[in-house]
Amino acid sequence: MPRMLTAAWLMALATAASLAQPAAVSRVTPSGFLLSSTGLTEQELIDALVPSVRFGNTSIYFGFLQVSAANQDPVIAAFRDGVRLWERADYETTGDDGRAVGILWDGRDRLYAAFTATGTQAGPDYRRFTTTGWLTSYGSGGGARAAIVLRLDPETGIPFEEGSFFRAQLSTGRTNTVVVESLAFCDNTDVLVELGSFFFPLRTDTSPMTFDGVAPSPFPYRLRMTADMSAALQAEAIGFDGTTSFSPALTECVPPPATFDCGDADLNGDGFADGNDISLHLDRSAAQSQAADVTADGRIDVFDLLEVIGRIEQGCDPA
Repeated sequence: MPRMLTAAWLMALATAASLAQPAAVSRVTPSGFLLSSTGLTEQELIDALVPSVRFGNTSIYFGFLQVSAANQDPVIAAFRDGVRLWERADYETTGDDGRAVGILWDGRDRLYAAFTATGTQAGPDYRRFTTTGWLTSYGSGGGARAAIVLRLDPETGIPFEEGSFFRAQLSTGRTNTVVVESLAFCDNTDVLVELGSFFFPLRTDTSPMTFDGVAPSPFPYRLRMTADMSAALQAEAIGFDGTTSFSPALTECVPPPATFDCGDADLNGDGFADGNDISLHLDRSAAQSQAADVTADGRIDVFDLLEVIGRIEQGCDPA
């Protein structure tokens, strides 16, 4: 029997639509995720709990391959309606350890990916895509982890020449470790890169900051970057250059901390309570699946949808 679209249903669906279409999606796994191989289906990636972001009918997965005992290469793959749109494992194929650790996407043409590097070796590496970047290379030394953020073509995964390295610098001039913690859009153009930095984070002019001697490492470090990654517009680190808290320009665009304990709100088990869970519930409702009766009252109706929305609006508890 066809379901009547009552006013309550229409209001619930309008709320669901607003929750299902965020302004941007972002996810970072600072240590990356080890993939078993390339060429996996989307269901295999989901079953393996590979980190991803989703916008509309498109999902992007990221991680790395253990190519040899001493070598890792980053991998990113995109799927649309369950069909592979593209997969790339050629961002960095040298003997260095490289990982894909984060994605930021507005669902349209602004797609950024975060990577790691531990040095510079001969062969195709990220420097092909950072020639106009704020920092164009890993720097001196090796072993410490640097970060790289590249803008990608959402339809192919191919990087534009719009990217930059991010690193800290020891008093000896050698590169020291930074760890990507989050990515976000600021206004309509800029990108905020949030890092955990060891000694010493860099100013916008790439000179090392002065330590105030009041904070333990890693130090919270944020940079507001131009969209093409060619310049750092603002850079601050807690415990350096007199900074005790971040300025408004570096806080207004930071997404809420990632949380992964979503309880009953996380219907699809991806670690998030969001519009994807609403979509799953609507699919279950259309199929009259017993799983759609979330209120356990023996009926599948608008009150089940309202319950799902209420759980999602309540959010998740910190993991």
